[in-house]
Amino acid sequence: MNVTITLTELRQRLFQLADHVAATGEPLVIMRNGVRLRLLTNSLAATDEPAVHAGYLAYRRELLELGMEIHELSPTMARERLRLGRYAPSALHVKAAFFDRTHMFLGSMNLDGRSEQYNTEVGVMIRSPELTAELLSVLDFESVSYRVELGTDNGVRWIDPRDGSDAVLDSEPEAGVMRKLTSRLLGLLLPDDWL
Repeated sequence: MNVTITLTELRQRLFQLADHVAATGEPLVIMRNGVRLRLLTNSLAATDEPAVHAGYLAYRRELLELGMEIHELSPTMARERLRLGRYAPSALHVKAAFFDRTHMFLGSMNLDGRSEQYNTEVGVMIRSPELTAELLSVLDFESVSYRVELGTDNGVRWIDPRDGSDAVLDSEPEAGVMRKLTSRLLGLLLPDDWL
């Protein structure tokens, strides 16, 4: 897979937009090698796949400990600002990765075992520093997402950027109790390569 080849060649930074995150293999290796990774993905409230979100939860803390910068899309902020698309502004569905500001991957394929083995998906690798820089320059994800980080107690917390106050939230924002419970239960029941 060309994406895997590109990940092994990665030297400085990777910025990924993905509705689902599979945080195993090469991404963890390159982070341990000092590559800066930034991620925008759906929050539990924004995802249409709570079970798949549970697969991401299993790795989120480790990704943060390794230094990944994580942002999770807020459906409320996205609707208010309409910055990620006109037709479905409250959930992220695009799959895109920008490598070292020189090339990018765009497509419908999730970078996970389920998509690789069971789904018919496509993606294209584009090696163009000019086009990559142009697309990165128009992305405005910080105003429609929560910044996820580890607190002083090593617990996961979400930073709400609205009004410049950087309010700290200690629980999955905008997600109800049933959604949280459903995600965790399905995450326990489904095999890892399906998440």
